[in-house]
Amino acid sequence: RTFESPSAVKVHLAVHTGEKAYKCPFCSHASSQKGNLKCHILRIHPGKGEFACPLCTHAYTRKSTPESNAICNFHFQIDRRFVCTICEKGFTAKTSLARHLRIHTGEKPFTCPVCAYASNKKDNLMRHVKAIHLIN
Repeated sequence: RTFESPSAVKVHLAVHTGEKAYKCPFCSHASSQKGNLKCHILRIHPGKGEFACPLCTHAYTRKSTPESNAICNFHFQIDRRFVCTICEKGFTAKTSLARHLRIHTGEKPFTCPVCAYASNKKDNLMRHVKAIHLIN
């Protein structure tokens, strides 16, 4: 697959790593992309909250939910201390970086007990086993 820019590649890689750093303040939904979370909030929680962010149309139910001064979390940089030395993608957890590195190394430690399928993510292996071999 081809991409228009390096930033588009970084956004796409989040799909493979499972990293979901953007959390909805109203429900358990999480997203790997800030824009997707904003769309979720506008679609699922329209007009929710009485405390509005002065920089956008986002609103909160509690004054303490956004960072101080009532500015919503969309306007703050997420702390991503763990950075990939290959593509510079940042992660909030060391385990997320370790999982991400498998994309670059090609390591696929999760192998199917029935066939030759292997994956870099345990979730993908479990989905494979259920769908292909009909094993729960």
